[in-house]
Amino acid sequence: MNRNLDKDDIRDASDLLTHIDGWEKTGRYDEEAIKELDRWHRKRNQIARDADALYEQLYARYQAYVDEHPVHKQHAEEIAVDMVNHNMSDSHIGTIGKGLTELYEGEGTDLDVLTQHVLVDGYEQRLWYILHDVNSLLLDEDQFFGYFYLQMTHRVRLDMTSAFGVNLKHGGYVLYVNPFIMLRQPPDVMKDGIKREILHVISAHLMRVKELSQRFNKKAVHMAMDMVVNDYLDHVDRDAITVANVNARYGLLLKRFRTLEYYAKAIDKAMRNETIFL
Repeated sequence: MNRNLDKDDIRDASDLLTHIDGWEKTGRYDEEAIKELDRWHRKRNQIARDADALYEQLYARYQAYVDEHPVHKQHAEEIAVDMVNHNMSDSHIGTIGKGLTELYEGEGTDLDVLTQHVLVDGYEQRLWYILHDVNSLLLDEDQFFGYFYLQMTHRVRLDMTSAFGVNLKHGGYVLYVNPFIMLRQPPDVMKDGIKREILHVISAHLMRVKELSQRFNKKAVHMAMDMVVNDYLDHVDRDAITVANVNARYGLLLKRFRTLEYYAKAIDKAMRNETIFL
């Protein structure tokens, strides 16, 4: 499967080319600029190739599991679509998504067994190698976030409907990864996905969610949290929970860079009004 660099990748590469072109015109050309551009492309292309290859192998393992358990076969495509094409209404942090959990719990399938079946033959280790390379992009950009990632525990969770999640466990922060979603993303979206979860941590969102959920709809609170942090990211999914997407979804006119309470209150009200008119 071939992966094309997205428009954000092209924009960032263009920035480097602009610098190179400027140096050429002023006579202050530096070969290091060309080397940096080449390095920029090589790192991202390698991550993309590794991610595509691992995704294909993981999905083959998942499909093999479905084939071995006919009772689940009718749900195969539903689950795949839900995991890969997760939508805005299901995106959240630190909570269990709909994907595999709802479809399998009724059948008595142990999700840990499925995870072990999929992540065989060193596949989990390859996943962490890819994330290590993604974090190297983060270290190049902002060492604070890169070193924060290195201090976190990393776990796989196939029941999330987002690529990353974060939680506080045993006194430390755990970064959860759903490889079926993450591996389908461009490298810079993966990078900013890690950054998003760290922004949730340093913004004390994990500490505030309980109190805010007593005042507003819990889903509205989670959406508001993502709206706050996504404003500070350059690379997000096209269906990410941003101010623009939420405004379009609920017909609102919310402004960027506002408080968590501002967004939670507005979305909560919009959800209540939607329920009234149903």
